[in-house]
Amino acid sequence: MKLARNVITPLLSFTGAFIVYILLQREYINIRELDFLLIWGGLFYVVVIIPFFFLICQWVTEETSKLTFLTLPFSCILVAVLIALLLLTFSGGTLNNNPVSIYLNKTALILYLTFSVMGLIFGLLYSFINVKK
Repeated sequence: MKLARNVITPLLSFTGAFIVYILLQREYINIRELDFLLIWGGLFYVVVIIPFFFLICQWVTEETSKLTFLTLPFSCILVAVLIALLLLTFSGGTLNNNPVSIYLNKTALILYLTFSVMGLIFGLLYSFINVKK
């Protein structure tokens, strides 16, 4: 069970988010960008996102004993979107001299959707593994 929770769940979560990103960007993506995304996105995922996911999942399972099947995916989605917002905030860009527009453009929405799928898959798999215990 630890192998499934600690290795397979993050792997499937990253893979699912990567596939969603490719499907959303299929007209604009090239091979070099895929290499960059796999290497740096995977590194960011391992170093930053996975610890937050495990912390929130552990906290939710300790605090709530009921409905973890609903609360874990929702909390992982919330954490993932917050991380995406922080990424956009620290990227330091603006569109048309409007600082709010960076959060609402097409690229930002793709980022939100990709991170949401990542959180959803992670939360569902983690809750499924906890139910099996």
